[in-house]
Amino acid sequence: MDLAKVDIAYKLFSMLVVIISAALNVYLFIKSKQDKRFNSLQDRVITDENKLIEHKVSNNTEIHEIRMRVGMIESQIKQMPTHNDINEIHKRISDLANSMSTVAERSRNTDSAVNRIENYLMERK
Repeated sequence: MDLAKVDIAYKLFSMLVVIISAALNVYLFIKSKQDKRFNSLQDRVITDENKLIEHKVSNNTEIHEIRMRVGMIESQIKQMPTHNDINEIHKRISDLANSMSTVAERSRNTDSAVNRIENYLMERK
């Protein structure tokens, strides 16, 4: 056989393979469009996609709600007293307790003086 004939035979065979492959692909595409199993699979894929979209919307709503709650908590935390504020309150309460103990001591002294005066007046009668 001549080399030119082999080359022509190879090209014809290649073209035949391409044509058969294209025809097979067209046949399978048309058959899959008519196949109920393919349609049900496609319906399930669409349903799953819709569920994913709904889930994503739900997640976005939940994320928005969480952001709102975090914002509210942050604003409440900003209004809360700090450690320095609490230490200042503690110091003032301690100062008040010291003042109260001084007032209580003076009150006992005054009460003692009043009792002595009362006893003296009661004895003079």
